[in-house]
Amino acid sequence: MAFVLTPEYILHFLNEAAAGDPGPFAEALDPEVRWRIGSEVQDDIAKTGMFVVQNKAYVEFKGEGTQNNGRPYNNQYLWVMIFDDNGKATEIREYLDTGLVREVFSNN
Repeated sequence: MAFVLTPEYILHFLNEAAAGDPGPFAEALDPEVRWRIGSEVQDDIAKTGMFVVQNKAYVEFKGEGTQNNGRPYNNQYLWVMIFDDNGKATEIREYLDTGLVREVFSNN
């Protein structure tokens, strides 16, 4: 039976990773996964959520925390995940505010 990508499949490994267990996420990655990080554009109106179309999952989420220098870290991400017929992510395209990430590395 062919693999069918579902929101539940994505939520399983993302929820486990958020709870501190990266195992299911790592298992969902193809050993040759290509992970590309893109855009420096921050979109303040983006909402979090997920949308699955055939073998692609579009996952929006937020990263929030406190930097070592005490300033807040609030970033938004969009992952476009492409899966093969075995349920392994073969490519991840990540979009985020890279300017903010650069600031964090420069000031901490």
